[in-house]
Amino acid sequence: MSANEMKSASRDTAKVMNRSDITRRLVAKLNKEEAVIGGIGNTHFDLWASGQRPQNFYMLGSMGLAAPIAFGVALAQPERQVFALEGDGSLLMQLGALGTIAVANQKNLAIIVFDNGVYQITGSQPTLTSYGTDLVAVANNAGVGHVGLARLMELGRVRKIICSFPRSSDPVVFETLYRTGKIELEIVPQGTLA
Repeated sequence: MSANEMKSASRDTAKVMNRSDITRRLVAKLNKEEAVIGGIGNTHFDLWASGQRPQNFYMLGSMGLAAPIAFGVALAQPERQVFALEGDGSLLMQLGALGTIAVANQKNLAIIVFDNGVYQITGSQPTLTSYGTDLVAVANNAGVGHVGLARLMELGRVRKIICSFPRSSDPVVFETLYRTGKIELEIVPQGTLA
């Protein structure tokens, strides 16, 4: 996607995809004992309606834990592909988990987020994504290598990093830019970022 296309994309102009249909299509393609963790609410119900499998885990009463549970399964069973199905409201409950998941860089884990901008199961109260929180940006910025924040640095869209500990599992982009003087670093002691 080009920079101009990214600027023009918004919740108002996005093509609506059917969550239930996508879940059925995913489950229909599974044939290698893949594990699927269904978050609470409609992601759980859609997974159940797509066909019960012993490799599916249907969560109830544990908002925000589909991705962390799927991460645990992926770590414990690296030979198995693992999918987490999560809603935007649930993912917002455990944003810190994305950093841990990104640093581990578990190749057998995919997190699929259905962002409808509301807590649909409890009455459609708006989530933070309906006010502009961008889960794609959050997830990408939790990334390593040449994605997320690293990609923005490569494109020259970041001039300064303010943090307590400038390190990730693959900090090649930051280190290169910092050593060549193309990005500024400000170290702030932990606990004083506010």
